[in-house]
Amino acid sequence: MAQSDSKFRQVALSLSIAIEDVKDKEAVLLSNKKAQDDLAIKVRERSLLQGTLQNLLNAKDINSILNVARHGLQILFDIKRILFFLYDKSENLLVGIDADSSSLDSAIKELSIPVQKNKGILVESLGLMMPVNSFSKTSKDGLTIIDEQIIRLLNRDGIVCFPMVAKKNYVGVMVIGVDKARLPAVEENSNLLSMFANYSALAIHAENIHQAQSKLIISERLAASTAIARKVAHEVNNPL
Repeated sequence: MAQSDSKFRQVALSLSIAIEDVKDKEAVLLSNKKAQDDLAIKVRERSLLQGTLQNLLNAKDINSILNVARHGLQILFDIKRILFFLYDKSENLLVGIDADSSSLDSAIKELSIPVQKNKGILVESLGLMMPVNSFSKTSKDGLTIIDEQIIRLLNRDGIVCFPMVAKKNYVGVMVIGVDKARLPAVEENSNLLSMFANYSALAIHAENIHQAQSKLIISERLAASTAIARKVAHEVNNPL
């Protein structure tokens, strides 16, 4: 068998015909299969991401938006420990949101962080409009008391904060708990996570506008009803 294979190769070489090594061919096939599998995984992940982003825009209220975001982070990025702080423009505060009445959310629902005075990671992330993590601090002195409280609450080695911004408006901060060993994976997906945070912010911003418009319409209707009632009362009290 080996002799016939050698003669076959000699004939092929004399005719300037290249013969692939079987082992090389098997390696190429294995490599192609791995590439196809990786592509299939990426296509599935992108499909799930698009579906989640659409669900964000279809959510009926702010709590629903945050719950869709949390579920998406768990499914797409395997991130389990997540908190949301929304920006209160009138008070210039970041306020912890109890979106699903979980023990985590309940623990921060009374927590408010002054944006102007606080130098913590959440405020830094919002001010810079870019992700900031607690691991980048050179020592514990670089963390505020609130930062340390949030890290303990999330029960992880540290936190990564992603600003939530819509049309240059502060919306809030998405805080994820991360163990140090998983930080490289989070940093690798930083662009996707930032996009995810900003899509969530856009959905919340749109909902805030919708709520403001609804309140304005209700206020205008009440004003019109009051004006009509006064007019009717005037005509009743002052007949022609």
